[in-house]
Amino acid sequence: MDTKRPKLSIPLTPTDISAEVLALAALVCSAVIRFLIVPKLANVIPTHFDASGAADLWGPKTTIYPLFYIVIWTYVGLTILSRFPHFFNYPWPITEENAQAQYRIARSMMIWMKAEILLTLTYSTWGISRVSMGVSNSLGLWFIPVFLVVLFGTTAFHIFKLYKAR
Repeated sequence: MDTKRPKLSIPLTPTDISAEVLALAALVCSAVIRFLIVPKLANVIPTHFDASGAADLWGPKTTIYPLFYIVIWTYVGLTILSRFPHFFNYPWPITEENAQAQYRIARSMMIWMKAEILLTLTYSTWGISRVSMGVSNSLGLWFIPVFLVVLFGTTAFHIFKLYKAR
């Protein structure tokens, strides 16, 4: 890493604030599911889903608890990391002239990816709970394709913006 990169304080854009609110909402929803719904689940819950979203493996209820901790660590870790865009890897040199634009775009990508990952993990926990309670029989056929399109789409969009701002 180039140690001569400028360290700038860049305010969040309204779009970034929206993503932060989405991430926080996902964290709160995940906590509600964990503390209000999960304790009411049967002792055996779905632990794996096939490509169509149908449960194909069942196991002890305790297997759902790590999802909540992953949500917390993802939220905390990516929130902290997004505050230090001068540490990120960039495919081109960061200079005084391009630093502000590069940092703003890269941080935005990190914030949006955080929100998307948290929403996906929270939806997964909710879906596991619904299947466990017999309310639903799958996460839905669209779950994996939508998650992948959104995550890779966000990444491609921001990388394109980074390229244009170099």
